Amino acid sequence: MDLSLDERLKKSSFSFYSLLNKRYFDNNLPELKEIIWRDKLEEGCFAFVSFEKDQLKKFGYEDGVVIEMSVDANCKSYKEIRDTFLHEMAHVYVKSKYHGKIWTQKIIELGLDWKNEV
Repeated sequence: MDLSLDERLKKSSFSFYSLLNKRYFDNNLPELKEIIWRDKLEEGCFAFVSFEKDQLKKFGYEDGVVIEMSVDANCKSYKEIRDTFLHEMAHVYVKSKYHGKIWTQKIIELGLDWKNEV
């Protein structure tokens, strides 16, 4: 049975998260439970990540990671999508939803462009 476009996108997103977790985080991040593709959160590539218990409960999970992702016509490259995933995964890695010093250090270590405004 052929998968729909949404199902293929979701399946490839799980594989992508797994690949990035292995390559950049030594498989130390929790399991991706769900990825939700939104029509438009912001312009370009944009995402939210939920990893704290109170955040996960609204999706029906006790643990793991949920990513809400939005990509529009202004998101023009694989690199932009990868960098958006890595940005959110760095939040999970440092266990903070803020762009603090530890998060910024991880972003720099990952080779991402970031001007910390904290």
